[in-house]
Amino acid sequence: MAPLNIIIVGAGMGGLAAAVGLARNGHKVTVYERSRSCGGVGYSFTITPNSQKCLRYLDIDLEAGGACPVDGWFLHDSEGNVITEMKENQADQRKKGTLSVFAYRVRDKRQIDGQ
Repeated sequence: MAPLNIIIVGAGMGGLAAAVGLARNGHKVTVYERSRSCGGVGYSFTITPNSQKCLRYLDIDLEAGGACPVDGWFLHDSEGNVITEMKENQADQRKKGTLSVFAYRVRDKRQIDGQ
């Protein structure tokens, strides 16, 4: 197949990861982002095990870049009361070798940009 000219709209984690994968397969990729800031919105986010596997396939290891495994988290209402608790990375998940992690948005986006 001849290389394609591909446009990706959105320079978030998903858009940049897709761009890396497509470019590595020989395609010409252009990423468009409407935000003028290269920083992220928010501080951190959770990367699920399946997303971790996809990023590792692209040789992007967020844990090596400083992302931290998360064993659980709480959702609070505006007054600080716990609404729900989520458990992550339980024994069965740990056996599979890929964990949910909290990742720092700006650093991890830069790690993907460098690919």
